[in-house]
Amino acid sequence: MVKAVFISRHCSRIDAEDPTWKETAVTPYNPPLSARGFNEAKELGIRVKQAMHDCGGSKLSIHSSPFLRCIQTASEIAKTVDNVELSIDCSLGEWITSDYFTDITPPPEDNHRSLVETAHRYLNNSTTPGVNNRDAWKFGKGGEYDEEWSEMNERARKALGCIIEEARMRTIESDSANGNIFIGEVILIVSHGAICNSLIGGLSNRPTLINISVGSLSIALPVEEKPVVDSTSQSLIDRIGHWKLSQIGDMRRTSKSDSSDEEDVALWNSSRREMSTARSILSRSGSVITDSNHIRSRSGSKSRLHMLVNEGTKTQSGSLWKPQDLSKKLEATSDFNEPKIWNESQKQG
Repeated sequence: MVKAVFISRHCSRIDAEDPTWKETAVTPYNPPLSARGFNEAKELGIRVKQAMHDCGGSKLSIHSSPFLRCIQTASEIAKTVDNVELSIDCSLGEWITSDYFTDITPPPEDNHRSLVETAHRYLNNSTTPGVNNRDAWKFGKGGEYDEEWSEMNERARKALGCIIEEARMRTIESDSANGNIFIGEVILIVSHGAICNSLIGGLSNRPTLINISVGSLSIALPVEEKPVVDSTSQSLIDRIGHWKLSQIGDMRRTSKSDSSDEEDVALWNSSRREMSTARSILSRSGSVITDSNHIRSRSGSKSRLHMLVNEGTKTQSGSLWKPQDLSKKLEATSDFNEPKIWNESQKQG
């Protein structure tokens, strides 16, 4: 039985704290974690271990995006858990929208092969336990440059369904092989802001307007254990199953961050600059959502703008953004394949 699905966004990346890093980097599209990010990842691992215990899990199956910041986050988490397996999945890779790469080169158009090679080199040279070197494209390919939101959403949710289905089959086979000695498996997906939103939406089967913080942990528990049938006859929703989100984007830490006030201010100022830029783009484009698959300009032509930004108000938890005057900028839609609102802090996925 799959006890829970955990969703985590990678921890703090170096270029978010030092914007000059990308000026000399060989692969500016693939930044590693910062020193602060490594500390966050270690603490995240402790929280994952406790959450596993709370839901009765005895094995952790980690599925990570091939981008280095996710691999490093997943590696630190794996080091804290006794029974763990870590796999790389290209289908969980970053949303490759052109809006992310206005001032840096995008990843090579090689279906993430160079990213996977870098990830394997890192894992092979580290003390990461439980690394599974199986095919990184098992559940689908990575995103291509100028990927639409709907394309990213489809590949992420397809991967989620495949991951959950495989885990269900594995726990049943393990149950049988061990004479019905129960082994509870927990799935952990480590990915990026946009992907995390898509996955959370897939698990809840409802719209989400969530600011996914770096190093956060979302937890979904099964509502009912579905019997396994021939996967070829199942819809995507059936393969994902029915889940209840008990924790969304929670960024609680086990200890006080050792970052300085100056670092926090630098990160905040960077986020404010990005928000200002996105608002300017939105104002010029006049984009609105007209259907579930596309964002179009008011003239009807397809817009290159993939992220819609609106003034928002944080709730007490600091995670949910409520639009203050959404009707002035966006038209109503009953389908949620596109983001109605996108917090610009997620631009650095």
